[in-house]
Amino acid sequence: MVSTATSILDSIYILQGALTPLAPVPNGNAQSMAIDLKCQAGKRSLLLPSPLIVRNTSSRQLGPHWRSFCSLLCKQRLPVYSPVAELESLPTASIPLRFAQQFINEPLDPTEIHTADAFELIMRERATGRWGWSSEVGRNRLASFVSAVRCASGGEVPIGVGLPLEAQRDDVQAALDAGVDFLTLEAGAGVFTRLHLQGLLLARRACKENRLDGLPIFVDLPLRSMDAVAKLIALGASCVAIDPLIETLLPKPTKSRGNVAMGSGMLSGIAVANQAEVAPLHDLEQMLGRQLLSVSQSMQRCGAARLSELDLSQLWTSDQDLQRMLSAHSG
Repeated sequence: MVSTATSILDSIYILQGALTPLAPVPNGNAQSMAIDLKCQAGKRSLLLPSPLIVRNTSSRQLGPHWRSFCSLLCKQRLPVYSPVAELESLPTASIPLRFAQQFINEPLDPTEIHTADAFELIMRERATGRWGWSSEVGRNRLASFVSAVRCASGGEVPIGVGLPLEAQRDDVQAALDAGVDFLTLEAGAGVFTRLHLQGLLLARRACKENRLDGLPIFVDLPLRSMDAVAKLIALGASCVAIDPLIETLLPKPTKSRGNVAMGSGMLSGIAVANQAEVAPLHDLEQMLGRQLLSVSQSMQRCGAARLSELDLSQLWTSDQDLQRMLSAHSG
């Protein structure tokens, strides 16, 4: 859910870069927003065309809109975190890139691994939401577990580890030492705080210190606005989950109004139902387009031709404590 509370991101701005000559571009966008998700142990590289991911939206929320929603994601090549069961009834042309997710203290499902485009082990219990290391894997055995999953997947599926956004450096280091292909940092409920900011900055610094500058970092937090995506990328994220923005566009459940009257009343009810099925998908498609345009405009504003060029040097804040925090991690 999109929070109305104040977020640290509201105090951070993307600087205007030096103006340069603009050549006409056929599609109106000269920037590259692609993310290269490489499997370090194999030759496969999964190219994501944009920094947007869908991590917490399911068929239960979308109901009859799920198939059309997946078709939209497939068209945009946006990945979705989803179990096989939620996609197996869809036609092949409607199945988007699928990221499998494994919670701790749950048995591995070979089908989930074999059919995934990417695999994430999240260090959180599904039922309680508590963060911690698996009783079977543990921090010290994470590398062995990652290696076992690689073997089970054929060695060509990118593997990541999910941690809390404010994770300690030792936990981030354990994931990097295990040879993961990406990190996911999750904030949960609330807003983006200074503690979250520090966690993201420290995770990106850890990647650099381990000579993994380009390691993708996925961020999942309660987004409040579209311009937050570009700011998070400049702060060190590679991809951002947009589920909070999707949630605002989903149709709200309505109470049954009893039996619909015959005649014109029934026809009116059918027309309203048809509009309700079409509107959310149209709104979602429009939102995705606006979100990509927002990132592109932020890149253009600071003169970045690629997402990797969006960094701390393009950010400014009047908050002196925040500025010191950003300066300590720049360069």
